[in-house]
Amino acid sequence: MSCSTPSVINSVNTQGRIKNDLELDEMQSEFGEFRVYVVEVCLGCGWNHLTSSFLLGDGQERKPPRKAKTL
Repeated sequence: MSCSTPSVINSVNTQGRIKNDLELDEMQSEFGEFRVYVVEVCLGCGWNHLTSSFLLGDGQERKPPRKAKTL
């Protein structure tokens, strides 16, 4: 990281939601594969710095969820 100010580290899934380790463990049995991005949020400059990314999931293929009719 290039900033020298305090920061917060978060794990974010592909939908952009912040998840803790317990939530990621639960998601592994619900999804075949998904990517997790670990970002460090710099409180000084306001940027999100990517520190790492990795794949999680149980490896089982699933059908995409059915789309609900909106009308």
